[in-house]
Amino acid sequence: MIYDMEALPLMEEWKAARLVENTAVENLLSAMKGGVRENAILLELTKRMEDTHNAAMDIYDRLQAFRLDQV
Repeated sequence: MIYDMEALPLMEEWKAARLVENTAVENLLSAMKGGVRENAILLELTKRMEDTHNAAMDIYDRLQAFRLDQV
């Protein structure tokens, strides 16, 4: 996708949010691979993963207003 240059600060925000999301996913996977079986811990890590994903997608949705290649 092609975006207007005005979207650059928002793109940087989205990039940072995706890094936070990736960390949350890695933390959950690491816990599962490490044998964590406590529901409370897994639920907390899962919620964190979902929350960070939703935050990144909210930014992505805002980016769509700057698309130049809209169909």
